[in-house]
Amino acid sequence: MRPSILKSLKPDMARDSIYRYAELGWMEDLGEEGEEIAEEFRYLARANLYIVEILSGKTELLEQYALFLQDNPEELLPGLGTILQAAVQYGLNVDNLLDTFAEQSAGFGDYEDAGNLSHYFSYCYHFALYHKRAGRLQEALEWTIQSLRLAHQSRHDGNFKRCLALFESLREGVIEEQARRYHEVLTGCLGQVVLKLPELHHAGV
Repeated sequence: MRPSILKSLKPDMARDSIYRYAELGWMEDLGEEGEEIAEEFRYLARANLYIVEILSGKTELLEQYALFLQDNPEELLPGLGTILQAAVQYGLNVDNLLDTFAEQSAGFGDYEDAGNLSHYFSYCYHFALYHKRAGRLQEALEWTIQSLRLAHQSRHDGNFKRCLALFESLREGVIEEQARRYHEVLTGCLGQVVLKLPELHHAGV
């Protein structure tokens, strides 16, 4: 189950879903291929259970989760997004933990597929909120603008509106270069609308 879906479920419901596929060993005659599939489900269950428990308030699991991410780098992007979300939700300082993954996280912006872009948006957006809560306005603005770009790129109106609201809440700290990049994104949105106008006219609207 995708982390984004898990986060939308109530904790008890999410746990129940995870437990259902966590252990398939009771099934008979799985064969070699079946055992490999069962092991993959156990791995997914472990990764997803960390997410559910941490976001439910069991923040004492963060250090253990960080070790899991070190051993399973393919989970790093959604994992750090989860850590940042928990930090914002429960008022935690996770600076040292984030520093541990600074080198690996520097390459997150290279992802282009839709699934990773969704995870990257969550990572950037919650990083912006995290910096805002810590009073680091410039860092918060940088991550907000990056989040805005990703929301525009994926054409996710809800995320775009959230980023606009966040940017406006930080406006007192905006410098000229940030204002320029912010307006570049907005101009890009206007360009999309203009490109659609001839199509509407052609359709007789």
